[in-house]
Amino acid sequence: AVHLCCYANENLMKIKKLRLKDFRNFSDLSVQFSDRLNLLIGENGQGKSNLLEAVSLITLQDSFRYVENENLIRFQQPNSLIEASLEKNGLDY
Repeated sequence: AVHLCCYANENLMKIKKLRLKDFRNFSDLSVQFSDRLNLLIGENGQGKSNLLEAVSLITLQDSFRYVENENLIRFQQPNSLIEASLEKNGLDY
């Protein structure tokens, strides 16, 4: 179980939506997160950690895995994209 919005605190930024294009094993994925609890459930190799890695790249500007940036791009693709919609204090970013 993963809780992406850790505290009910207006000073924190929330991830509302996430889009991954040619990132790791995702060709094109769009996710809309709840304001409450978010669970990532799936079989091994389905991309749960890859989704968390994308969140890590957005929030920390770094991967929690030791990887070269080229390894973040889906196999045989020229580039990848991570796009996020964020909210803080009622303002969208």
